[in-house]
Amino acid sequence: MTPGRAISSRIPSVSSLRSGRDWAAWLRQACPVPSPGSALHRSQGSAESWNALVHLARRQGFAVNCDSRAAGEGITTWPDRQIRVPSSTAPGQAVTALAHQIGHVLLHGEIARLDPGGTAPCQGTRKVEADSVAYLVSVYLGIDPPAITFPHISSWAGTDPRAHPLATIQAVSDRVLAAATRITTHLSAQLAADAEATSPALTPGAAVSQPAISPLVPRDELIHAHEAAARFFRGQLRDSWVPGYLAGRGFGPAVQQQIGRASCRERV
Repeated sequence: MTPGRAISSRIPSVSSLRSGRDWAAWLRQACPVPSPGSALHRSQGSAESWNALVHLARRQGFAVNCDSRAAGEGITTWPDRQIRVPSSTAPGQAVTALAHQIGHVLLHGEIARLDPGGTAPCQGTRKVEADSVAYLVSVYLGIDPPAITFPHISSWAGTDPRAHPLATIQAVSDRVLAAATRITTHLSAQLAADAEATSPALTPGAAVSQPAISPLVPRDELIHAHEAAARFFRGQLRDSWVPGYLAGRGFGPAVQQQIGRASCRERV
């Protein structure tokens, strides 16, 4: 199977799924496993996998911290844009926990914004979705996810035909695969780039291309660009999530207006 390929679209129907084991087996069939020796296979929950997931979290606007007070799979809080993963977990488990929280970020942001505590409570269908995303990412990276078990499907999809449980299963599976595909696509690109950056040096005598050298930009143009960026930042600041996030980090309104424009005339 080709390393870095997205989640397979050729997967069995969900209509025959019943138990938690059925669900786990279905997830494994949906997730391609990188070939032995590939960059993804070698990473296996290492620092490279962790760093790639942290990078993805930051692209979603969240900081990642290892916190001794975090339990289980950790917690994500939207008001301060923080993901907290237990600091006592082993590297592979930490990667799985972070993938679980990124699953919440990608799937449950609207729920968290309505929650008084600013979180997406990890229970019911939401837990199944986040656990499933973490399970897929773990299998994709070659990490054994023994701590992830799934309840009987009827416990979250229901059994009453009037509630259309099959439609619920299909909707959950679609959401899980979409989120997992987004994460694994990022992992594939990031880990491949990391592997290329750390590849062995060229053999003696091999041709080496010289990097292009950009011409110097006039000082006045740099100042103008900095000031335009600062104006744009201040114009977008009030109606965005940034003020709440910065306030949670201890930066008041006066400081917020200065971020991104530190003495550009004196330092350019």
